Amino acid sequence: MLRDSLAQIDGDARYGGGGSGFFAAPGYLLTCSHVVRQPEGGTVTGSWHGKPWSGQVRYASRPVAASPDDRPSDPAEPGDAGIWPLPDLAVVRLSGEFEHPCARLMAREPWPGTSLCAVGRRAPLDDSPGDFPTAELRYPGLFARSQGNLMRLVGDSLGPGMSGGPVLDLGTGEVCGLVKIANPGRDGYAVPLSYLRELPADLLAELLRGHDRYHGRHRAWVLAQEPLWQKMTDSLGDYESGSATAPLLRPTEEAELLGLTASVTGSGDLHKLYLDCVGPGLHPEPQEPRDLRDLVFQLSEHVHEPRRLHPVNVFAELLAGWAPDAAAVAADLRDWSAAVAGRQGTWELLRAWRQDPQRSSPQPGSHSAGTGREPMSAVVQLEPSGHAPDRYLLTVWRYRSDTDISVVIRDHVPHPREEIVQVLRGVLPATLGQLSGESVIVEFVLPAELLDEPVHLWQVFRQSYARLGYRYPVVLRDLDRFTDEESRHHARARWDYLSTCDGTPMHWFGCEDPRSSEDVYRWFELSPQHAAFGLPGPASRDPGRSALDAAIYAGVPVALWRLARCEDHDGGTPATAPCDGLRFQLAANDTMSHTPLSRLPAMVKALRAGAAWSEHALLWDNPYRGPHPRRLVEPWPLHQDR
Repeated sequence: MLRDSLAQIDGDARYGGGGSGFFAAPGYLLTCSHVVRQPEGGTVTGSWHGKPWSGQVRYASRPVAASPDDRPSDPAEPGDAGIWPLPDLAVVRLSGEFEHPCARLMAREPWPGTSLCAVGRRAPLDDSPGDFPTAELRYPGLFARSQGNLMRLVGDSLGPGMSGGPVLDLGTGEVCGLVKIANPGRDGYAVPLSYLRELPADLLAELLRGHDRYHGRHRAWVLAQEPLWQKMTDSLGDYESGSATAPLLRPTEEAELLGLTASVTGSGDLHKLYLDCVGPGLHPEPQEPRDLRDLVFQLSEHVHEPRRLHPVNVFAELLAGWAPDAAAVAADLRDWSAAVAGRQGTWELLRAWRQDPQRSSPQPGSHSAGTGREPMSAVVQLEPSGHAPDRYLLTVWRYRSDTDISVVIRDHVPHPREEIVQVLRGVLPATLGQLSGESVIVEFVLPAELLDEPVHLWQVFRQSYARLGYRYPVVLRDLDRFTDEESRHHARARWDYLSTCDGTPMHWFGCEDPRSSEDVYRWFELSPQHAAFGLPGPASRDPGRSALDAAIYAGVPVALWRLARCEDHDGGTPATAPCDGLRFQLAANDTMSHTPLSRLPAMVKALRAGAAWSEHALLWDNPYRGPHPRRLVEPWPLHQDR
């Protein structure tokens, strides 16, 4: 089949060239740029099984020479200065109707030590049409060069005219590269298929969609791969080590899924779709997928767990819900998912997933249920050290959603407050820079004794005047609730109530309110509508300290207070009426009553930037929102940049 997909490429009378290429998708031929030696738009001719063909160059990587009259030659060694630079790839679009088979492309790098086979048209090029010899080769590994990496090929001799021909991985049965240097008596070199990413995005997508549709319909190639996959699975099953695994999907399964995926238009938020498929918890940051095809291979790399529906099954189910206009494709995706789950022994898990009313939205990349998009954030936790109460253990998370949480730093040595600010200067700006979207906030998870710390005024940016709270909304969360599941659960009824309100109805505690902590607690427990709390003075001094502690323990998720003591009550007797604290209460109550729950962080940020509320703190403690440390499993090893 590899020989059957091979085509001869004629040389150019002026620039030379000529050699081999192969059909990678219907109407498309893939070869090396130094073989066609034509710019984009140029005409290329050749033959296949004795039949002439012609086509137009859709893409050809440029040579070293600036002038077309000075084309570099193919040197004997890859270190020579005259080598045609990488990627050295060309794509030719065939003219007219031309029926031909297509080779299957490999999406992964071959393992060092793999047995390979190269096929090409050896010179002289005017020999009989069937003269396409093969070379049995071995792949010892990549050959590193300043321009990029080449595949080193050792074994049989390669000859002129084989350049541009395909290199087959005999372990998987897929094309893994193109012959680049084929001088007799020397090692050969090939361009890895990973360089296809250098092609223009629209051309690469067009090429791969055609490739995937072809092998989704024509099964001969993938059926021939099946015994190789089974052999790989059986051989790797003998190892106790989990370092090597066979591909999750059989070649026929993979080809069918890729063919169906190629029929779905649009892509949505691919990062969000990846997270919807892999589920909650800490996980490695995926390479940014370019399209749905990339996503299939990223998800297929996840290890199969018999007690969990595999992410690639979830992908097929979500994709089926994304294509309501293509009913046949949606049905085929669900049938594919059911067949794969049956082979893997997870059919019951798939059935439960389909029947779960709480599962993710069927449109990939769409936001989950709820009003408004949840903000992304940098989450900063300060935990008192048991050995030094005035020192704190620092943890920083990068939070995109409850299914995408990464540890940025977790210190095991406690720091005084001044050192924490210094550490955050080296961490927080970079973490915030990795987040993008309409809403990014900073959440400080603090113990009770630090709730009056003006963290929104900390200087963590290179310009001292750019205080943290001027640049980003800064909100507080309670450390005890953050680490206790029962406390978070108890706060949800009040958060749910506030989520339904057009504004935020506040309940205020006076400057000299006589109620005890028990009275305050009992009053809040009377109704879930007692959900937002205000103080005219600091949380670190009574009566505010006792009142806020009782409110938080009762499950109040929103609180607002001034960091400064009411000036009129500092001396004991009010000098003016209304007092300083009451004036703040009246102004704040008017603002809060017109601001819904989801807009509170942005509202406070705007007021701080306008210098109106530079000495105020906002508790905005969503009990549904992670990270919840005791439920997360850390990746191993834990890197400081994650």
